[in-house]
Amino acid sequence: MSTAAQRIRVARWASISLVTGALGVAGTATLGLGLLAAWPLLLGLDLAAVAFGGMAIARCERASDRRIGAVGLALGIVGGAAIPFLAAAIDSGLGG
Repeated sequence: MSTAAQRIRVARWASISLVTGALGVAGTATLGLGLLAAWPLLLGLDLAAVAFGGMAIARCERASDRRIGAVGLALGIVGGAAIPFLAAAIDSGLGG
């Protein structure tokens, strides 16, 4: 049985996953604006979203927290997977 403080701390993982995933996807969209040098930071945000989302899914007791963690995890995967394709498009001149 976990205490209320432990449940709150674990539930934060879902929120962290959602926020970092959203920042990662939004940042990945800015790569087309010529900010290609920022890709390591964006990849770090996406990896954090995946890690915290996985922890939220595995450890959160409430289903709503697990769903929020799953959305953050999905955003992290999408954002991280898009970086190489956008970088290749920009390098080849297709990015504008």
